[in-house]
Amino acid sequence: MTDTESSPQAHSAQEIEPTPDPDLSEAKEEVDDEASEDKPDEAQAEPQEPLLLQNSFQEAVGAAFVGARIGHVNLGEARKNVATRVLHPDVLQEMSDTYVRNDRNGDDKASEIERVLRQKRFVVITGDEGTGRFITSVNAILATQLHPVQILLDPDEIERSLIAKNGQGHLIDLGELEEETVRRLSKVLRDYVARIRSATSGLVIIATSKECRLLDPDDDSVVSIVGPRAESVFRSHLACATSRWYADQYAAYPKFKDALQGATPREATRLASLARKRADEKDCTSEETIEEVLAEFLERANAGVRDLFGSTSTDQSEYDRALVLAASALEGAQPDAVFSATEQLVELLELKKYPGRGSFGPGASRLLASIDAELVDGVVRFRRTDYALPVLDYVWGDQVYLRKHLDPWIISLGDKNGSDHIVSALLHLADSHNAPNLIVDAVTSWAGRYTSRARAVQLLDNAALSTEIGRSIRQSLYQWSVLSLTPEDIQVTVAEVCGGNLGNFFPGVALTRLRHLADRDSLRVKGTVCAALAALGKDDSLREIILKEVVDWTNSTSERQTTGALAFATLAKEHIEERFAFIPLPPADQDLIDILAQGWRATLRNSQTTAGASTLAMAWMEASVQMQASSEVITEIFATACRSSYDIGIIIPLARRWAHSSHEPSVLPREALYEELLARIEGLRPDLWNRSCRNTYEEM
Repeated sequence: MTDTESSPQAHSAQEIEPTPDPDLSEAKEEVDDEASEDKPDEAQAEPQEPLLLQNSFQEAVGAAFVGARIGHVNLGEARKNVATRVLHPDVLQEMSDTYVRNDRNGDDKASEIERVLRQKRFVVITGDEGTGRFITSVNAILATQLHPVQILLDPDEIERSLIAKNGQGHLIDLGELEEETVRRLSKVLRDYVARIRSATSGLVIIATSKECRLLDPDDDSVVSIVGPRAESVFRSHLACATSRWYADQYAAYPKFKDALQGATPREATRLASLARKRADEKDCTSEETIEEVLAEFLERANAGVRDLFGSTSTDQSEYDRALVLAASALEGAQPDAVFSATEQLVELLELKKYPGRGSFGPGASRLLASIDAELVDGVVRFRRTDYALPVLDYVWGDQVYLRKHLDPWIISLGDKNGSDHIVSALLHLADSHNAPNLIVDAVTSWAGRYTSRARAVQLLDNAALSTEIGRSIRQSLYQWSVLSLTPEDIQVTVAEVCGGNLGNFFPGVALTRLRHLADRDSLRVKGTVCAALAALGKDDSLREIILKEVVDWTNSTSERQTTGALAFATLAKEHIEERFAFIPLPPADQDLIDILAQGWRATLRNSQTTAGASTLAMAWMEASVQMQASSEVITEIFATACRSSYDIGIIIPLARRWAHSSHEPSVLPREALYEELLARIEGLRPDLWNRSCRNTYEEM
């Protein structure tokens, strides 16, 4: 008999008495329930070519813009609105340094919140948006010697999202959730709080009064806040960024007190940011500088922009306006891109005349000089710093009636222009004007073009972490992943985003969306999902989470099952330096061994992956005899994977062929590992493996 993979399987099915799988009765979701455990899935039998070996699958994995590859775009000042809720150590330090404990009534609600959290390990902070609920939550968690970790709940599997790790202060913002999800959370809240207390961790929930009523917590766990005085917030933020002396100069100025009357904490933070920028430019604080900061805060600083866009139009001034907008959207691009964008806008708005149309006119330098811009190293730059985004912000806010033209125009610039500034511009406009549809429309336009696909991923990746529009964008990602009619290019883009910063910071959110995409029959989508999972699996803290998710897929619907097998094979070949990333180091946790065994079992049984997976399985075995992995761990994984005679009919011939066919030198003898595997299978499955079975295989 020829020693092929198919022959041992058939041989074992004929000569070894089939034994029912003892796990079948407990695994309701397992696909093997539909047929005998010792028969391959007929729906998957005899494929034309295994998906794992198809070039199109490998190309899809390799072409994905995931992980670090999507972090190359410089967002500049727009990054201030991105991922502020991703709690890096530097962000936590800034939140601690700028925190104002007393509210505008002079009450120290911070101490009350910390007391409740220490005593009950659980507190609900209620208040209107903009009252400092988030920074209060973070500081309360830090005060109780816990590490803050924000949880974004999975609407599909809410209980799975409710982690309770020792030493962590878990933070849930109900504003991130739909009302129905809040109601479902209320039903499991008591059990979750009990787990939190058992783990010696903590839980802080942020809510409005309406959300609090839906959650229905105990009254003694709720603390209401009204927010600090704007002046206190301004002083704390400016002093942290510069110095207490510098903040005192501003606070002592009478007009400053007037400007902060009735201001919100968020507005006070913005004013402090404007003052800090001036501090970078000047060593001392003058009255003139303070007046300029106040003028910009009160939206009078851009008087030149207002004059340009509000004056009586002439043919030349109309062109200047279009050129200013084009340069603002594409600052840092080459002049031909800027002038082409200007021409496009002029034609879109049906302006009558502009220089250079059909005749020689002013040169590029003169045209740029008229808008206070110039060529610097071959690209267009404004002479004033931080000018481009305020121009766009003003026009989008003031010229509302032109938005129906301006939105598609600025989106179209990203289709073909190489300036990364367009990503920053769109993110800024969407944040400032609460316009998530601007991001959605841009991604829809860009995702299908090779020249702009990476830019679409970058824009969506950052928008999904925005404090202003992030929730809406994450919901769009969810809808795109769920709807089968979503264009393939968009599905691929969603998968790529899930493999980047979103997945690293909020893996539960990313895995929910990848789970739905795993149901798609597109090989390109499957490949991108696998690439995203591999990118996330590079993080030690996410590796087991990713592995559990993938193995769960192998027990799901047909398409998701196949994607799960493809994903497991993709993960199995990932390396960290000289070793396989997903082979655990000894002593290996038994739960992890079981998960890996389930993954190998499903991947080797799936006809779409068995050929390539067999090679990978032998590579894992080879790693053990080359002292790059523990032989005990490898033996335990593949022995545990033998849950039925059909599994044995796959794994034993595979291991036997590996042990006898390779003639490369090894540190340990391959035959010894093979014998160790046989002995371990006999120990784990005496009902399936005995001396008679062993003799049968030795005679093959």
